[in-house]
Amino acid sequence: MLSTAHLMTGAAIASSTHNPWEIIVISIVLHFVWDSFPHWDPDYEKWNKRDWYLVASLDMLMGILLVFWVVGPNLNWLIMIGMFFSILPDILTMVIILGKIRILKPYLEWHKKIQNVAKLKYGLIFQIIVVVVSVIVIKMSFLN
Repeated sequence: MLSTAHLMTGAAIASSTHNPWEIIVISIVLHFVWDSFPHWDPDYEKWNKRDWYLVASLDMLMGILLVFWVVGPNLNWLIMIGMFFSILPDILTMVIILGKIRILKPYLEWHKKIQNVAKLKYGLIFQIIVVVVSVIVIKMSFLN
């Protein structure tokens, strides 16, 4: 799943609860739950590295900027925690791949196994829904 959807999810969670431990646990758990739904992801095994890094970097930047824009002046350390822990599983995956850390290969294989990758057209639908619902949750939480 794209980082944008994960980052928005983390921000929505943090907007809904002010308990940092709940934010951490729910953000990590929802990362894996979302990955099990049909979604599109750039395939780091098939794409050339330069293109993959470019798309992944733009996705990360877009997600961060979108959270900042939606949250506005309500940005706080809890939202930053939600954002970080919502993408931590993918950061760990990249560290394992780039650092060739063999001891964590079972995690890498499991994370890859739960992915439910779909074609671009269909794979973006769920992610758009996640982002839209996250925006609604964030905006509603700041109305109270």
